[in-house]
Amino acid sequence: METPTWLRPSSLPFLQQCPEYTGSAQTPAAMDGTAQHAALAACLANSPEKDMLMADLTPGGHEAVTWAAQHVQSIAQGAKIETERRVSLTLPNGMVISGTVDNMHVDAGVLYLSDFKRGEYADCRPQLAAYAVGLMQELGYKTATAQILYGRTRHIDEFEVGLDDALARLSGMVQEISDGRADDPARGIPSDACTYCGHAATCPALAGVAMAVVRGIDVGLETFDPISMRKPETIAKALAAATVLDKWSKAVRERAKSLAQSGTPIPGYAISEAKGKPTITDISAACHRLGLDPDEFLGCCNVAIGKLAVAVAEKNGQTLAVARAFIDEKIADLIQRGAPSVSLRKSK
Repeated sequence: METPTWLRPSSLPFLQQCPEYTGSAQTPAAMDGTAQHAALAACLANSPEKDMLMADLTPGGHEAVTWAAQHVQSIAQGAKIETERRVSLTLPNGMVISGTVDNMHVDAGVLYLSDFKRGEYADCRPQLAAYAVGLMQELGYKTATAQILYGRTRHIDEFEVGLDDALARLSGMVQEISDGRADDPARGIPSDACTYCGHAATCPALAGVAMAVVRGIDVGLETFDPISMRKPETIAKALAAATVLDKWSKAVRERAKSLAQSGTPIPGYAISEAKGKPTITDISAACHRLGLDPDEFLGCCNVAIGKLAVAVAEKNGQTLAVARAFIDEKIADLIQRGAPSVSLRKSK
């Protein structure tokens, strides 16, 4: 039986929420997750690229990947770890579903597999169960131990997977999803899956929720038509409405966080605290303790131009504007800008 292109192990958690879910949106979070996965695979494989890939991560991403790598290595206890392993499982109806599991190993006759998630907890067990079934079918095991590693919260979801039971559950799940899917976005179900769906902007089901609010905003967008979203004029109206909705959603999130921090529980949510960005307060002491000379140390640093302007202004008794001009005059050839960010701003 031919497998639909939209059916993959990694899509199962989202397809359970909305049978019309299609693909992943290339958001900054998704790209950050891809970078973290690549770095984790390099660390576990002891690849020559691991240092370069780890250096490209954000501080939070670096800590999360380091934690995940250390955990997987401690579980493996020296056993060979296979990373980014291609897996295929065959359902009773002959349908073959393929995907890539982050890592797996066999220790003392026990099959272990784990998958790394950069964000917070979500029910991703169907995805890992699919990987486990594929590995058990290929390697001849009847049970496997699966772990989902959540980098942001350092949470580990461990569970056992039995071949026969998991295969039956997955078969029923895929059948239910297939029966509910009509390749018609209008039949979509607004849910958490919308965050990752590549068609969220043109989904009539998701737009229907927003339109209830948009009709009260004077932006000229009275109805929603996915085809018209290709027209610049319609996109402009939708963008104006989205700006208002963004402000409301931001206010709701801030209000909810404030209540939670004051001790009021928010059903279904919990406070999650990320470590602050680390800074070195004494460069001389750091150089001495690390055995680096100042040039070697400074070669690892990025200078904040704004803070540099403040320092120059205080040193020379100048205003910030004069200090910035002085910096441009003296070291413009030494300043390198990163890639520009792109955004849309309302025309004046």
